[in-house]
Amino acid sequence: PEEQRAAAELRETFDAFDADRTGELSFARARELLLSLDGQHFRDGEVDKLLRIMDSDGSGSISFRELADVMLTKKSRVKQIPLSTVAEQLFQTFDQDGTGSISLEEVRATLGRHGQNWNMDDVTAFFELVDTDKSGEVDRDEFFAFIEEIESLNALDK
Repeated sequence: PEEQRAAAELRETFDAFDADRTGELSFARARELLLSLDGQHFRDGEVDKLLRIMDSDGSGSISFRELADVMLTKKSRVKQIPLSTVAEQLFQTFDQDGTGSISLEEVRATLGRHGQNWNMDDVTAFFELVDTDKSGEVDRDEFFAFIEEIESLNALDK
């Protein structure tokens, strides 16, 4: 079936990058492997975070099992929308004026339109948490860094 074919293809790719035949890839070689995969697109820093997540035994290298646990699980039968796509749509929803940054007022107005009874003190505290440079606005980099942090924490919980 599909899972066996995907596993066989991943094994073949892993073996091609495992030039010394140790069964382990250095982070540098694993990074090259990930970047070579068709259909995979990574933002700055995502590959390094993924490698740290993959290295479940903390050895500093990636085994085929560690690679397969992440990559084959990702290709499950359920079609998942990438978190980066959801995050981009969410960012655009809040960035009402299209400036590339989100103000607290934009957040409050967007939440107000969705008809929920939001505790504005909590909303303000959350906004201040994401606004790491304390500029009074959350720019795209701050927003995506926060989303990536959540994604990393979720991956560790699994």
